[in-house]
Amino acid sequence: MIEEKLKDKTILVTGGAGFIGSHLCDKLMQAGARVICADNFFTGKKENILHLLDSPAFKLYDADVNNREELATVFSKEKIDYIFHYAAVLGVQRVMEKPLLVLPDINGIRNILELAKEQQVKKVIFASSSEAYGDTAELPLREDNNHDLAHHGHHTHLYALVKLMGERIMKIYDDKYGVPTCSLRFFNVFGPRQESSAYGFVVGVFIKQIIAGQAPTIFGDGYQTRDF
Repeated sequence: MIEEKLKDKTILVTGGAGFIGSHLCDKLMQAGARVICADNFFTGKKENILHLLDSPAFKLYDADVNNREELATVFSKEKIDYIFHYAAVLGVQRVMEKPLLVLPDINGIRNILELAKEQQVKKVIFASSSEAYGDTAELPLREDNNHDLAHHGHHTHLYALVKLMGERIMKIYDDKYGVPTCSLRFFNVFGPRQESSAYGFVVGVFIKQIIAGQAPTIFGDGYQTRDF
């Protein structure tokens, strides 16, 4: 059972005050793990984890994983068994308005893997995105060769490229440097605590509009399709 493997383990969740990260913290603690949350609160919200702060099995670090010194401080104080690296700049409108904001996330990936290697972390799980597939006319999307850049579609923005690069770096550290890794491509995750402003995600925006009695705003000619 997965609960038996996680019980009494120390797990670092970067971006743990975010939408997905905070739910992950909840589940890990329910499984009996000790959770270390690292978040710089750029998009994460302290209210997402307020209910965890009094637990002796939860510890919060206000830290930017893209800053090696801040992340190294966390590693110097904690003996970490597993890492879920979910910290990232995100939000469609945000990354379209300021595309270069995503580039420092490469530093975070580097810092996580270097420190994981030094401390012999058992596994690193990386939050990638369906955007890593790029824009492609070939449907259905194929899972074979999914670490080969040549088999992906055209990437039209930096967020997608950073996610794909992150996957590649994770795979290399697994293959060459003995750091077990896994990359997960998330597709339009939605639920409680999700940002539903213009800087959030489309399903949350749709739900907010429907609750308000408004028609969902759909761009384009109405003939495009999308699987959520």
